[in-house]
Amino acid sequence: MFATNAYSLELTRWEQRTESCFTLAVATENLTDPALQEIGLGEGKPFYTVDLPYLWGRLLGKQVIFGSGLVHFSDWREMYSLNVETGPAAEAFSRLENRIRGLHPKLRGVSFTNRWGGPISISEGWIPIFERHPESADALVLGGYSGHGVAQSVYLGAWAAEALLGKRELPKWKSPG
Repeated sequence: MFATNAYSLELTRWEQRTESCFTLAVATENLTDPALQEIGLGEGKPFYTVDLPYLWGRLLGKQVIFGSGLVHFSDWREMYSLNVETGPAAEAFSRLENRIRGLHPKLRGVSFTNRWGGPISISEGWIPIFERHPESADALVLGGYSGHGVAQSVYLGAWAAEALLGKRELPKWKSPG
C-alpha cells in the first residue's frame, strides 16, 4: 500500500491528478479568557469557515492556532528550497495574519508567536485518491486528502487494510467533471 502524499507524485502516478502545495498556520500570543470568550473560542471548539480559502482555528492553551492559504509550485521539489520569509510564502503569511486581525476587534492588535507550514496534496475536485496502483493490482494508492489527511487517513487506512485482505471493496467515487 502506498499511503503517501505531496512528495510522491511519480511513485503513485499522480503527476497529472494532484498538486503539491505548502499550507500555512500561525499561532497567536496568549489571549485572556475574556478575549477568548468574546471571539467565540471560549469553549475551546475548533472551527472552519465556509468561505475559500477556508480558515480553520483551534486553541492551544491560551493561544489560538489559525491556518489558511496555499503556496503553489510548478513542481513539488520546489518545496525543498522554499523560503517562508520572502516571496509567495511571506505574502501568504501576511494575508493570513491580516485576515485574522480582521475577524474580531479583540484580534486587531494580536501578535503572532509562530509561523509554520507543510506539504499537502490537493487532488482533483478535492476528492481523495483511493484505488489500485496503475502498475499493480496488488497495491493500493491512498492520499490526495486536500488538507484533511489527519481525519481521513485513519478511517481510509482501516478501509484499505480490509480491501487488501479482500474483505471490502474500494470506493467508487466519481471523478470531477
